[in-house]
Amino acid sequence: MTEAQLFAIIGTHDAGSWTPSPLAGAGTYTYTVTATSPCTVNATSTVTVTEQAKPNAGTSGSLKICAGSTVTEAQLFAIIGTHDAGSWTPTPLAGAGTYTYTVTATAPCTTNATAQVVVTEQAQPNAGSDGTLKICAGSTVTTTQLFNALHGTPTAGGSWTPTPLAGAGTYTYTVTATAPCTTNATAQVVVTEQAKPNAGTNGTLTVCAGTIPTDAQLFAQLGGTPDAGGSWSKSGNVYTYTVLATSPCTTAATATVTVTFTPNSICPEYSGDYFVNTTSTTAGGTATVQIAFDITGTTGATCNNTTGLTTGDLNIVIASGYPNPNSTVVNITNKLYDPITGKLTATATVTLASTVYSATVVFNVTSSNSNFVIGCSNPQVVTISTKVDGFVTGGGYILQNGTTGTKGGTPNNGYKNNFGFNIKYNNAGTKLQGNWNTIFRRLESGVVHSYQVKSSQASQLVVTRISATSL
Repeated sequence: MTEAQLFAIIGTHDAGSWTPSPLAGAGTYTYTVTATSPCTVNATSTVTVTEQAKPNAGTSGSLKICAGSTVTEAQLFAIIGTHDAGSWTPTPLAGAGTYTYTVTATAPCTTNATAQVVVTEQAQPNAGSDGTLKICAGSTVTTTQLFNALHGTPTAGGSWTPTPLAGAGTYTYTVTATAPCTTNATAQVVVTEQAKPNAGTNGTLTVCAGTIPTDAQLFAQLGGTPDAGGSWSKSGNVYTYTVLATSPCTTAATATVTVTFTPNSICPEYSGDYFVNTTSTTAGGTATVQIAFDITGTTGATCNNTTGLTTGDLNIVIASGYPNPNSTVVNITNKLYDPITGKLTATATVTLASTVYSATVVFNVTSSNSNFVIGCSNPQVVTISTKVDGFVTGGGYILQNGTTGTKGGTPNNGYKNNFGFNIKYNNAGTKLQGNWNTIFRRLESGVVHSYQVKSSQASQLVVTRISATSL
């Protein structure tokens, strides 16, 4: 309180003094003017001083709110504490920022009171947005895979449910709210499975030699339920089927088919010379035999394809026990196989010993190619003879029909009976000399069997021409 303020209250006055002194705040102050003689009574005046309270805006502070929310007056007042009535700026209230509370001064006070609250935001928990994920069947999903499948910018450090993690299903990611935020954030990842590639199980396949198995044949031999659309590779007789993995699977599936090749069964049917004369009219001499075989697939054999046969695959050999007599020399040349006609031909030069009038030879065919085997037995007797007088010889075949005996009958019908012979009387004309060789065929249990009969002692000679092939 000042004297000027007190004098303004009492108005015109003489010189005097104020009590109490020094001046202070609220209270009663007396102004005394001392009397001048002969006056004896001092003059006094009193001023009662009261106080107007200063405005109170409280105490400045800080406040954190959840991001996205609007601060309230109640939250702000809780920070500044005790205060007089005033107002907040800026208005309307919003989120983060500095808010000022002002209390207007009441006269004679002239200075308004203010307090500030600095408002900051606590980020809301962010779990990202829902996503999807495909994993390879049979695998267990990982937290890294799930997190990477979330969209947006999820906060790390959350938790996944259900646990433990497994395969296909719906997994929820939860980020816990940090105060003052109260609502946790969640997002889901739906996990599906990509089937693993399936190549089936190993198998085997048997095909005819010389053929290339088709993809369809190989596929049909795989076990299980293999996926279609794979690819085949080959190493030796093992074919590998590979089915590539579809992402996210990475490992291809394989299965093998081991192929066994069954040789083709072929049947050589003799169609060459059955009887050939030498140029000699005495013992000995040389003759040329035109050998020919018709090569066909063996009837009834599963594999009987002649495709791929070459001259080098086939050999013409002399059967065991021949030539007869063994002093006969046989030289086979000019072997040739024609794959178009299926005929195997060769030339045999047969030289009889100087004391021999007639000889027989049986030619057979063998295979030197493992893709082909001889599937039938068709030995053929070829007779080579001189043109000497007093000597009967011949050879050829007849087609059996109505034969009898232990190995005769219907099974023989239609099959060839090959024969060759030579016979003459001795010098005295009293005894037959020579030999007979015959080979006949019959069907037994679905297989054609060949039987050979030889004779070196003749008891009777009757010559009758019955066909052009038997002379």
